[in-house]
Amino acid sequence: MDTNNKALLASLFLFDGLDFFALDSGESISSCCPVKNYSSGEKIMLHDNSDEKYIGLVSAGKVRLTTGFKSKEVLLKYAGVGEAFGAASLFGSFAYPTECIADCDCELILIPLSLVTRLIGENTVISLNYLRFLSSKISFLNREIAVFTAGSAEDKLALYLYSLGLADNVISIGSMTSLAYKLGISRASLYRAVENLVSVGAVKYDGKAFTIIDRQKLTGV
Repeated sequence: MDTNNKALLASLFLFDGLDFFALDSGESISSCCPVKNYSSGEKIMLHDNSDEKYIGLVSAGKVRLTTGFKSKEVLLKYAGVGEAFGAASLFGSFAYPTECIADCDCELILIPLSLVTRLIGENTVISLNYLRFLSSKISFLNREIAVFTAGSAEDKLALYLYSLGLADNVISIGSMTSLAYKLGISRASLYRAVENLVSVGAVKYDGKAFTIIDRQKLTGV
């Protein structure tokens, strides 16, 4: 594994608060993590024929993470360089709830379950880091549930923005079409909701991103 990829691996949430390079010297972590290239549009499988499962860490390019019900596909997020995915589904025999597609030619560092299991058993800090990560995932899911069960378009947008940032945070949301789709509302309803939030001084919107001005006004809408 080259120096850049080792630096990316060192930034993985598992190694927060640890000297990764000293740990790698003793545990041969980087040599246990294969690096794999994917072509644009290729489906990424986080398991292999030997039943090994993996966390994917993007080292080049971008991965599109989606889920769906029946024929409806929902974009969850894009994972870019330095971002990991698949960790919440690493343990257990259930299928991955997310489909991972290479959004362009990309490269992944694959961190195997067997390695993670060994490191958790040997290092308390890594165990706690994994638990913190899973806790953050639960908080994220609770936020998503709250958004999708909110009433009006204003409520859904306000709760979504409230959950993403603090005052003065700039939140890029991509296209209005994709945001409307994510929130389960029409584009027309979304634009009206934006106008209402701007008019009460809760947010600013420049056509590309929101800036939260007053979080209390968001929750009061």
